[in-house]
Amino acid sequence: MALRDPLIGIVVFLLSAGIFLMARQYPADAALFPQLITGIMMLVSLIMIVRGFVRPSRGEPIDREGATRLAVVVGLTIAYVGAVANLGYVTASIFFIPVTAYALGSRRYLTLALTTAIFLGVLVYLFVFVFQVQLPQEAIFQLFPRN
Repeated sequence: MALRDPLIGIVVFLLSAGIFLMARQYPADAALFPQLITGIMMLVSLIMIVRGFVRPSRGEPIDREGATRLAVVVGLTIAYVGAVANLGYVTASIFFIPVTAYALGSRRYLTLALTTAIFLGVLVYLFVFVFQVQLPQEAIFQLFPRN
């Protein structure tokens, strides 16, 4: 019996539970969104764990191209975390979202541009105006000091 699905489910559940608990430190309005998302992730991971034991699947072996894509996306994600801290959320995301989508095989440039703009617009609106959470400082704004 392959235990891949239950093991992945356990890892996702533990990570989600950790983030859920960390979000409790935020103000009530700001904590709602991450707790909702991580709560859903915990529920889905529990389903994955149970399903993995009840009806295990063999899955398909990953080929060289798939392994390369996985490594590229993991590397991009690690770089993105550092970029958010150094460049700011919006600036880092403007590069991360389309580059990651391209690495995963998307080649529709207009769709990539529109998706990036709409996704970032919605998230910035939610965090800044709805949750009233300050996003990381944008490094580009430091080039133009206010007088």
